[in-house]
Amino acid sequence: MRTFLLLPLVIAALTGCVSPQQFVASTAAPSPNLGYVGAQFVTANAGLATALILMREGSTEEIVFPFANARVIKGNMVDVGLLALPPGKYSIRAWMVYNAMFNEREFKQNIPPGPLTTVLDVQPNKVVFIGKFEGRNTWTPGYGSSTTRGALRNEPISLAEARSAFNAKYASFSALGFSCVLCY
Repeated sequence: MRTFLLLPLVIAALTGCVSPQQFVASTAAPSPNLGYVGAQFVTANAGLATALILMREGSTEEIVFPFANARVIKGNMVDVGLLALPPGKYSIRAWMVYNAMFNEREFKQNIPPGPLTTVLDVQPNKVVFIGKFEGRNTWTPGYGSSTTRGALRNEPISLAEARSAFNAKYASFSALGFSCVLCY
């Protein structure tokens, strides 16, 4: 009996489970004690999900910022995501592709130093919008193994476009301070 109870834990540890954060609900009100990190995402995949991995300064905990809240994505999807985080300094360290149905990590890739790895200063009642990203993933089955491929691309977006897309989904947050890391 103990073997069967431990087996799921061993499998979970070996496969690299992922715990994606849930987006702030579009109908939620801002909390005065939290800061917010947002981005616009374009996804094109079937069952695979893309996520950015943020880390808080001084911590080793991965904060998984998924490109969509949906468990299974079919076709192209454009969404604005928003995470509520305690104030502090965060950075984007990596991105990953994971199986959205089972939250299993397929692969993770570190992001080299550059504009995307800039420190995000998350302050109460303010939004740090990272930019616009496209994630494209494919999965090819094979005999005894399968191949997962993923691509992450930063799409150009102006500050006005970013603010407009953000306000369209999160109207109750429109009065908060707003900055954009990768906007032109």
